[in-house]
Amino acid sequence: KKIDGLLIDYRDAIQYLHDQTLRYMNKGFTPDEIKEVVTMPDRLRDHPWLGEYYGSYKHAIPAIFAGYLGWYQGDPVALNPTPWIEKAKRYVDLMGGRDKVLSLANEALNDDDAQWGAELLTWLVRADRSDQEARNMKAEALRRWSYRQKNATWRNWGLTSAMELDGELDAAGGGMVLGSPDQV
Repeated sequence: KKIDGLLIDYRDAIQYLHDQTLRYMNKGFTPDEIKEVVTMPDRLRDHPWLGEYYGSYKHAIPAIFAGYLGWYQGDPVALNPTPWIEKAKRYVDLMGGRDKVLSLANEALNDDDAQWGAELLTWLVRADRSDQEARNMKAEALRRWSYRQKNATWRNWGLTSAMELDGELDAAGGGMVLGSPDQV
């Protein structure tokens, strides 16, 4: 009986997320917009076995969207976007230059807003991948953000990205890093 109830709740959560995603797709929402408006009903949101410890509703919604409509969200700008390096350089200039962005990111970190700090620093890193000061600061922002995550995938991806930014992660072999030689 308990197993049946758990499976029914799991099924209901998947169905609800699917149906709500379709509902908002039909209203013209993009995946990012849908992620911000769809929430689980209390019964499912507070369910002890349906926590977002590995997967996430914010991961599933874009997948559902892409499954029905593909990657294209309807904005012609996405058909041939400005290359990332050029776009990043333009955004950094619009924000007042590298030093201003570093200052804003530092302010965000001091205000305990690691997410925003990491987002700001992303523009600097994309504009100049060799900017080690920006890379180190983004790594710190990602560590702070990661340690607050209950979702293991988010936490691990954030910490791995921080190691990559710091130069601590040797992925020179081109394959997936599995861990230390002792772990392997």
